[in-house]
Amino acid sequence: MSQYDVGFPTQDVRLRNWPSGRLNLLRLAVQRLESGVSQTLGARVEQSQRRKVSDQVPFPLSLDVRPGFRQAEVNIGKAPGLLGGHPFRQLLFYELQHDATPGFPNPTIIETTYTHIALAGLALGETRSFRARVVSTRNEVSRWTATKTVTVAQSAIQQTALPDKSVRLEQPVGVFQTILSATYTPVEAQATLLGHIAVCGPHFDTVRRQGAVNLKTLYGGPAFVQFRWRVGSLNAASLNYDLRPVGERAMLSVRPGFSAASDLSSVRNPLAFGALPTPWFKLTAGVEAKVVLEAAKCPGSEWLGSQRERATQITDPVVFLRNGQVIEVLEDL
Repeated sequence: MSQYDVGFPTQDVRLRNWPSGRLNLLRLAVQRLESGVSQTLGARVEQSQRRKVSDQVPFPLSLDVRPGFRQAEVNIGKAPGLLGGHPFRQLLFYELQHDATPGFPNPTIIETTYTHIALAGLALGETRSFRARVVSTRNEVSRWTATKTVTVAQSAIQQTALPDKSVRLEQPVGVFQTILSATYTPVEAQATLLGHIAVCGPHFDTVRRQGAVNLKTLYGGPAFVQFRWRVGSLNAASLNYDLRPVGERAMLSVRPGFSAASDLSSVRNPLAFGALPTPWFKLTAGVEAKVVLEAAKCPGSEWLGSQRERATQITDPVVFLRNGQVIEVLEDL
């Protein structure tokens, strides 16, 4: 026998000889019905145009509004004592108002039982004021929360260029080496780091001279490199940067091509190209921040030589970073 419990109203539904799949379909249908009823609770009682304000109705302690791109995210704080059994304390719905000015001369009214609401379709750079209150089942209301005024994000983008770099990885396998280290001042925005990277596994090291003989040390072969971005703000107490990883990627250079890292223009070296973006992150506005790009050779960056009995030699890849930048999408101007 299958059994399905409903949280509100509290009751047990006992269904004999129902398979679990059919029971799950019924559960989904009831959940959708409950959601629909919750969104239309305001129509279940007769409402007057003028509601009575009562100090017996609990009021939300806070109202948090976070502006985004063409939208705003609203969180209504908890009202202590709500649903306490007394008719004055039974929630019918939350009434949320927003308008272009804090005086609310022509507000948009939203009636909902949810404390988390996302409002879409707002204009770029638009200023909106919000307030909320509780409406009880007796059609009496609490006092309003404090008014919260925010500015919706604009489609402005700030970019901070990072210098181009060329670095040869000479650390042992698995040891990260700094490719780029730069500082910038973030704004109140979501940011991402982007860099265009080329990896070259050169066949010839620099020409060295021993007496009258020119020597070329042969390396070459595939170059397997692990990259990672680190970013953080300056800690005023320790005067150090609290760096944390924000994105990483591995690249394997096996595609042959010409490269400036070679001493001979006729030599074709293994090359790899790729972009290294990070997930979006946010730093404290106005505090100096540092971005660091690091790379480490991975096992597989090796060349066995023209004779198999020769000892394995590790390739020291050359990393080229071009057109690196910090991209910030402004949220509040």
